[in-house]
Amino acid sequence: MTDKINILKIRELRKRTGVGIVECKEALIRSQGNIEQSIDYLRTLGYAKVLKRIHCEMLHGSIFIHINDNKGVMLELNCETDFVANSKEFITFGQQVLSIAALNSIKEIDELRNICKNEIINFMNKVNENVCIRRLFFLENKNFISYLHGTRIGVFVIADNIMSDNRSVIKKIAMHIAFSKPEFLTIEEIPSKIINREYSIQSDIVTKMNKPKIVFDKIIQGKMNRFKEEITLLEQFFVMEPKKRIKQVLQENNLVLSFFKRFEVGELL
Repeated sequence: MTDKINILKIRELRKRTGVGIVECKEALIRSQGNIEQSIDYLRTLGYAKVLKRIHCEMLHGSIFIHINDNKGVMLELNCETDFVANSKEFITFGQQVLSIAALNSIKEIDELRNICKNEIINFMNKVNENVCIRRLFFLENKNFISYLHGTRIGVFVIADNIMSDNRSVIKKIAMHIAFSKPEFLTIEEIPSKIINREYSIQSDIVTKMNKPKIVFDKIIQGKMNRFKEEITLLEQFFVMEPKKRIKQVLQENNLVLSFFKRFEVGELL
């Protein structure tokens, strides 16, 4: 039984990180089978891509967006295969579910799932796959912009002072959000738990360099600053003007961005 559990955990860790079997097994042994601690350990060994890989579960589906005046709805609908996700029937069904949410101003996903329960069962029988409404976001605000990148990424942005002459700028920032995957608006919003976890990981990495303490502290500070900037929207460099940060682009265009929401098919919640 123990061997079976270990094999299953190795498979899960490999799926989430893309790291080899031997490394995954060693990480699980060191962490006594704890998946999250194993991921942290792998990162201390230099597997820099692990953090990004764990945000990509192998899920299929589409993101749907509906806008009506000052109301917006964003929905993620999932299925088992790419074949069904790309089918006309799936897209049509997703639009129907989205319309129900929009017309009834539904804010809670459980309410939407309950209302659409029979329709979902019928559609599952039709395509012979499991289908689920994974998440829902309802927005009511007169100052927001939406962006849909294909069928896999959706973005809402709320900003003050959106005018005809700067609307294209906020639209480009929504595109930036789709591409750059910020997790927070400002550095102050990053939970201390996330900062402490990253500090612990980076400390383990830098300790292996055997640097003097004064150098150690500078390296850690630099790594932590970069980490916070990479996950914070206002501190990120604008993909369309790489020498400018988002906060500078907003200031130059008299815009105040107060909120964003990003959905990507299959990302870890």
